[in-house]
Formats: sequence, C-alpha cells, structure tokens
Amino acid sequence: MNLIEMEHLMTRTRIQILPMSNKKEFKNWTPERLQDEFFGDRMNEREEITEKIFYNYEGTKIALPDGEKALILFQFESSIVACGVLERVIEDEYEKKGRYFFSEGTIKTFAPISEEKIKKIYNTFKKFGNVKTILDSGKLDEEKLKKLWILMEKRK
Repeated sequence: MNLIEMEHLMTRTRIQILPMSNKKEFKNWTPERLQDEFFGDRMNEREEITEKIFYNYEGTKIALPDGEKALILFQFESSIVACGVLERVIEDEYEKKGRYFFSEGTIKTFAPISEEKIKKIYNTFKKFGNVKTILDSGKLDEEKLKKLWILMEKRK
C-alpha cells in the first residue's frame, strides 16, 4: 500500500489511534514481537483461513458509519507500530465485543512512531493513553497525511 492507494481506499478520512497495550493477550510482549507475531503471522493466518483481515475488540467499539472507512493507527506501549484501513465493524449483540475488518493489503508495520513525532504533525494531540483518539476527521489534511506517511515508510 502506498500513499495514493491509501487515499483512494478511503471514502471519508478519519485517522484514529487504537490502543492495544492493555489487552491481556499481549501482556509482556515487545513492540517488535507484536509486529512480527500478531501483524505478520496471526493477521495473515486469519486472512488465509477466512479471506478477511480482522482484529477482535472488547469494550467500546469504533463508530464507523456504513460506507465509510478510517485509517487506524495501532498503538502499543508508547508508539504507533502498525496501521490499516478499517472498512467494517461487527458488534456482538449481547456483549461489548466484536471484530474490526480491514481492507485487503492495508495492514502495514513500520519503525515505531513516538508520541513526540505524532505531536509534531498533530499539534492538538496531547499523549497516548487507553482511549481511541481521533487525529483527523472530516476533510483530509493532505499535508499532515503526507508527513505521517513519511514516518510510516521507515522500516523497522
């Protein structure tokens, strides 16, 4: 996925941070292990088996109106370690959990991006936490997206 493909995939631009650090499943993991084992191995296995790329969530879901997509930045520890284009959210009717489904070929890992680097691009961003933070909504800020993309192009 490159910048042009990412812009093309998104019908409405929203860039949102999804914290992963507090999940029991990733307790005592390093960012590198998460990138290799979860995003590299597990996500690929899920796609091979189900033909879908998904991430299981618990708690409050990301609100994604029908027909809209969002660029999700996966936060682990104190950095952004991966991204993907979210295209659909399926919620369990009875419990606060469900699945996020991502567009094919959009999951990407890169050299971790620090809080300080995000602050330089988005001056309204305060800090990482356990909250799903929206960085950009509505109209795409192409300049900020390009700066973010440059950071995401750096290999781990």
